[in-house]
Amino acid sequence: SPLTAVRQPKELMGEIAVKMLIDAMNGENATEKQRIILKSQLVKRASVKNFNPVPVSANSFSGNSNH
Repeated sequence: SPLTAVRQPKELMGEIAVKMLIDAMNGENATEKQRIILKSQLVKRASVKNFNPVPVSANSFSGNSNH
């Protein structure tokens, strides 16, 4: 597929979800909010273009719009 995507750890997400569900069913952490951050990976494909920034001088942002 030529589109860039984000690879996520689906198996680990499932394992964590099942553990959280079982804990909730057992009354553990029932009211406690949790934030779980998992590492994802950017999969660059044909939709990504190399970007070479062009240096811009401070005068370019002076607010003058005399073009």
